[in-house]
Parts: sequence; C-alpha cells; structure tokens
Amino acid sequence: MIKNNQLLSIIVPIYNVEDYLEDCLESILKTDIKETEIILVDDGSTDNSNQLIRKFKQKDNRVKIIVKENGGLSSARNAGLNIARGEYILFIDSDDILYPEPLSRALENAMNDNSEIVIFDYFEFEDLSNVRYRYDRAFLPERLLSDHELILNKLFYMDINFAVWNKLYKHSFLRDNNLSFKENTWFEDLDFIFKAVFRANVISKENSILIGYRQRKGSIMKTVSPRVLDKKEILFEIKEFLETHGEMQTFEEAYKFLFFKMYISIIYQVLKNTGQLREKREILTHIFYDSYFYNVVLSSFTAYRKLSLSEKLLFMQLKYKVLNMTSLSIYNLIT
Repeated sequence: MIKNNQLLSIIVPIYNVEDYLEDCLESILKTDIKETEIILVDDGSTDNSNQLIRKFKQKDNRVKIIVKENGGLSSARNAGLNIARGEYILFIDSDDILYPEPLSRALENAMNDNSEIVIFDYFEFEDLSNVRYRYDRAFLPERLLSDHELILNKLFYMDINFAVWNKLYKHSFLRDNNLSFKENTWFEDLDFIFKAVFRANVISKENSILIGYRQRKGSIMKTVSPRVLDKKEILFEIKEFLETHGEMQTFEEAYKFLFFKMYISIIYQVLKNTGQLREKREILTHIFYDSYFYNVVLSSFTAYRKLSLSEKLLFMQLKYKVLNMTSLSIYNLIT
C-alpha cells in the first residue's frame, strides 16, 4: 500500500472547452488514489469552463483551482507545476479522458524502480464508439530503460512518442533538471519531452491504457497556421542542444530520421488541413527550400530502411525534387 501525504498531482490546463470538460473531469475524479491533488488551471476561459470547474471543486476536496490570464497551454501547465506538491506529476489535456485504473500499480512500480518517467498506452477518438489504439506510439518491449543511448534512440526513432499526456513524471526529476514548458510556442511537447528523455536515467513502460486522446475538428492542430513552423525551430534547437552537449555525432543519423519525420508531418498538415492558401504557400516554401533538409538530411540518410513504404516513396520524391512547389502548383494544392 502506497502511503504519502501528497503522492500525485494531476494538472489540467483549461481554455474554452466547455463541450468536453465535464467528461474529462468526471474521468479524473474516478482516481481512487486518495493522496492526490487535481489542479485545474483556467487559462482565461471566456465560456462556461470556470463555472464547471467550480462545480467539480464542490464535489471533490482534492480539486484546486488556478485562474489566470490567457497565456497558452505551456503557461497553464507551468502555473500548475509551480504549485504542485505531488511526488509524481501527470498532465491531462482538458478534452481528453483519463482511465485511472493503471495509476496505483504504475506508481508502486515507479517508486520501486526509481523511474523518472513512466510511459502508458493510449487511444485516439472523435467519439468513443470508434477508437484507434496507439500501442505503436509507445513500442517498448523492455519494461525498464536505463541506458542513455538506447533511451534517446527510442525517442528519435519514435518508439517513445512526443506527447506529454501519456506519461507520469517524478516531480523531483523535473525540479532538479529545471524542466518546464517553453512558452509562446506551438509543439511545446516536442521540446519538453526531448529534454526530459535526454535527462532521464530510468524510464519504465506500463502496458495499460491511460488516456483517450480526443481529436477535435476545431483544434489548432486541424487548422493551418504559420505557427506550424515552430516545429522547425524546435528541431534546430534540439540539434544545437545535442551539439552543445557533445552528442550530435552519436545521434546524428537518429536525429536525421526524426527531422525527416517531423518535416513530412508539416507537409502533411499543410496539405490536409484547412487554411489560407497564401499561408500554405509560405509554409511549404520554408520546407521545400530548407538547405539542411535537402543538403544534409535527404542527401545522406542511412536510416532510410526504417521508413514505411509510403515514406520511402515520399523520401525519393523529395530527394529528386519530383515533389516540390512547382509540382504541387500543378495539382492546384497551393495556388
């Protein structure tokens, strides 16, 4: 039996999600770990989210509320982290659903193994009648990882995903390594998870579903914005971080693999999602004329064999410039 005055802090950033918030909070309140605080951060909501969270505070004395001016997801997470008292931290997005059953077992295992990060399985859904299980996004045959090179390669080759919300973190580990969320940027998970995994000495895997990840049609990830290029900036910051720590040579090919995967995800997002054509052209121009992408990644990519068949085809089209701004214009995709 786990005994601790404040074992777990669950941090939920909230901004204008009244249509989904009740489902999320009801799932969190099912957590039977008594030594828990549930920190709800209202990031300047203008809908009925604040009324809803106050109703939930009356239902459960584990709930704490922070109300702040709108500063974005990272700012809200940081605000919750600043007051958290739990030995372990869990971040839940306010439109997702928590399945709390694995938590007690995971916490006991984490304490016994001295795990700094615990990774869980999850599924994606638009409605719960049709879910997509994503075991492939946390494919770790090993229950424990403690080798630095192996851990980082698992991340670069995306056996560990870059989502913050399907992981449990030891609070002292975050505090000792000054880990917080990069504010005023999109894709803050990419920055946070890279630094956390880089610093971690012990990562464990819990083969249980923790999160139902809701894919909303109206979310920012479904709309094209120049902010999608924040992903590019973070990728180059990761490269600089590796160089500064003298580890770029060790992980160069793995980094190129991640770089390629992230770049094609930008292309995919621009072509698939709605947005202004002018903005789509500007974003794709940044991608198709990026010298590092073409002169380094595509020209000397030894991890090619790790790509899927469709990715290999796209790789060849990009490398030989079959797919470029001109060819996309022919198909009226960016004109």
